[in-house]
Amino acid sequence: MPSTHPSGGAEVMRNPSWLAAPDRSYLWFPTKLAETLAHAPLALGIYALIVRRWLVNHTSVPLSALDIQTYDPSLTRAKIRTAFDQLIAGHWLAIPNPPQHGCKIAYVPTWGRQREGVRQWDTTQSFNRGRVATHRLDRTILDTYLGRIEPRQHGQPLITRYLTTPALTLTDVGVYMLLVAGVPHRHATATLQRRGLCQQNVPLAIPTMMEIMAQGTMSLHGAQHLQLLPRGGIMRPSDPDSRPNLFFVEPDLATIMVTTMATNLAMTDSVSEDGFEALGSEKTAVACEQKNVTGRSCKIGRRNQPPENTLHSIQNGGGVSFSDSTNERLEREPEQDVLEPKTRIIPAARNIMSTPDTPQVALLRSLAIRPKQVLEFAAIDLATLETVVADARQRSGIRDIGGWVVSILRDIQNHGWEPAAAKWQIDQPCDFEASLSRWYAFVGQDVPSDGAAEDAAEACIESAPPPVVVDWATLEPLLDPTVTDTALAAQEPPHRPLWIPAVLWLRLRASVRMLLLASRCDGRSITAGDAWRQAQLALPAYRTVLPAFIHACEALRE
Repeated sequence: MPSTHPSGGAEVMRNPSWLAAPDRSYLWFPTKLAETLAHAPLALGIYALIVRRWLVNHTSVPLSALDIQTYDPSLTRAKIRTAFDQLIAGHWLAIPNPPQHGCKIAYVPTWGRQREGVRQWDTTQSFNRGRVATHRLDRTILDTYLGRIEPRQHGQPLITRYLTTPALTLTDVGVYMLLVAGVPHRHATATLQRRGLCQQNVPLAIPTMMEIMAQGTMSLHGAQHLQLLPRGGIMRPSDPDSRPNLFFVEPDLATIMVTTMATNLAMTDSVSEDGFEALGSEKTAVACEQKNVTGRSCKIGRRNQPPENTLHSIQNGGGVSFSDSTNERLEREPEQDVLEPKTRIIPAARNIMSTPDTPQVALLRSLAIRPKQVLEFAAIDLATLETVVADARQRSGIRDIGGWVVSILRDIQNHGWEPAAAKWQIDQPCDFEASLSRWYAFVGQDVPSDGAAEDAAEACIESAPPPVVVDWATLEPLLDPTVTDTALAAQEPPHRPLWIPAVLWLRLRASVRMLLLASRCDGRSITAGDAWRQAQLALPAYRTVLPAFIHACEALRE
């Protein structure tokens, strides 16, 4: 059968299949591109992405490395720049206009270098490819698996995906292009096999949209594309809570609603003396209220309301008429049929706390503590309370002694904490015999027996106290030799610990004062204010002198 071609069949016989007319439904890429960049499948994927955008706008595509990294998060900016350099060096991408300051570089795909030069893509001359051998790539591999990108001159591109995360990468797209072109390579195809795009290095057709959606998590855009969700706003989910919603009304209307609801409940549950329910009687006594609704004084009674006056009916108007004619009719009606309800005014009970009159309460009230806290600690041990108060008064940095005492008492009750003042008084004797023995030991005399002890004690009390004996020679390493005037003791030095007398504190060296700031003494050892000072006091230079210093403090304090 003769050929119907105008050339008699010669032109048809001369053009092979790979020189067929380009179809705009596919992405056409040169075979030589796949052969020269077979070692760089990422460059092939970027070339296909630029061709896809060029077929949409038919203009240069402004694209940056950051845009491609946003489109394919698995890539790094260094790999993307390397792929761009490979495409530009092989003349597979052209930059028609020089980049302006602050704008992205715009690229145009080319068919490669030919005898007349680099031939860029042009839609006016059937893509202007000449005699270049090409292969076609289904564009849905980019739109469906990776998403659609709309680059911009400034700012980030607009990306829409059918899947929440890309199912392929641009490198996988480049490997698929090598399989389509039949170019041998050594790249991994495990991802393509898992997605159903190849089998034993043989490229397969792109699956349908539903099959691709089943391979990942569908996004909102994908659900709307498949018409599973409306294009507009999504329907609000139903509230699983069956309770009615809260709503707010005006104060006057709220009073009417509460009164009506309470009356309905009382009338439904109560039975009259004659054995009939309240709803069966002809006239029902309802308290009338004077409300200024429409500018006139109106009376809203039971007669104007429907038989079933519920919350829903009141919210929708409840059948209550507020017209002027109703107001005039209500004003003309006699009021003898309306019974006034018998109300009894019950004063609100006052919460009066009966606080016991105890020494603890008196001491707490003297500190200006609030009545609620006074009642809380009214039954606490008196000795513990006095110890806590004494501890609070000995501290110089406390502004609110009452607050401090309440805080310490709560720590004692909740955690069993021991106040600091109690620690200072551990070694102090509490009975008379121990005090007498300590006194005679200090004086250097024997304790008399039987009744002579009481006579001797009375004599000691009446007599003058013995002179204070302090071994100043032993304390010489701690004392300042320039301070010898004892008249300075009348002055109160700042930052002095309470267990050190003022006359001794003034004679100490400045370095020793610094170590003893905020210190405490329990009669046998000194506890410094922090760990560093405690370590300094543990040095041999101070450890040998501190016992004599403690004895001198006790002697001068007595």
